[in-house]
Amino acid sequence: MTAYFGQAVYGAPTKYGDDFITDRTAADVASAAETAAAIRANGFAALSEAERLAWLRGLKGCYNVRDMRRVSSAIKSLAPNISVRTDWRRDEVPGVADLDEYLSAVRSVQAMYNYYPGLQNASIYGAALYGSATYRAQSLGVLAPPASMANLDYDGANRIELILQGIYEQEYGGNNGT
Repeated sequence: MTAYFGQAVYGAPTKYGDDFITDRTAADVASAAETAAAIRANGFAALSEAERLAWLRGLKGCYNVRDMRRVSSAIKSLAPNISVRTDWRRDEVPGVADLDEYLSAVRSVQAMYNYYPGLQNASIYGAALYGSATYRAQSLGVLAPPASMANLDYDGANRIELILQGIYEQEYGGNNGT
């Protein structure tokens, strides 16, 4: 997934589970890349009104501060003591340290709620999944966040939000905490 940070307007979700994006596809990424190329070639004003609106609302094929704010806000609602930034501005480009903290927060909330679908005896093995230098969670068939945010693809982005959505469903039975 190509990350076009800072290109979308963001807003805090009203019902986190309703706002998780868990169905990104290669076609979404291709569409976003095509729109970004059109903007670079001809400028934002050359897009149709529908294309401009879609870009400003946040294309599923992009991962930007709107996504980070939604995920970070969900983490904070599940685990207020986990350190994760939630006040991303549209014009910001997160640095490596920001992205590392963000992904660490996803892992922390997953461990806190012991949410490891696909793994038997999760309470025994859960913490060990992230302690290994050779991050093995996916090879064990466990829903896990990506190993890093570098070269994030649509599957990794989906997995981040699937984890949080699963925790909300596990904890709140489908009403997403509202």
